[in-house]
Amino acid sequence: MVQERFIWKELGFSVFLIISLKTSLYVMSHKFNVLLQKDEYGYFAFCPELKGCHSQGDTFEEAQENIREAIELYVESMSKEEVDELLPSKDLITTTMEVEIA
Repeated sequence: MVQERFIWKELGFSVFLIISLKTSLYVMSHKFNVLLQKDEYGYFAFCPELKGCHSQGDTFEEAQENIREAIELYVESMSKEEVDELLPSKDLITTTMEVEIA
């Protein structure tokens, strides 16, 4: 519930805060698979379950924060039906494999 104590004199801030509180009542958590790869420029991150959902960062932590935000924005742009179809995510298993190259 939104209470009057959150309405401040600064209209722009109070409107944002009220919207945040209203939408947070319906927020749920979901785990997504994320792959991070280090390269010469930093870290590249992507979510294989969400086509085109990529990000990067100079550090591992920054890449994690950036891909989390990218996933949140990606899912926000989807309809409820698309989100329901997406859940639950599939387990992603990674391994290292040695291959002989001629």
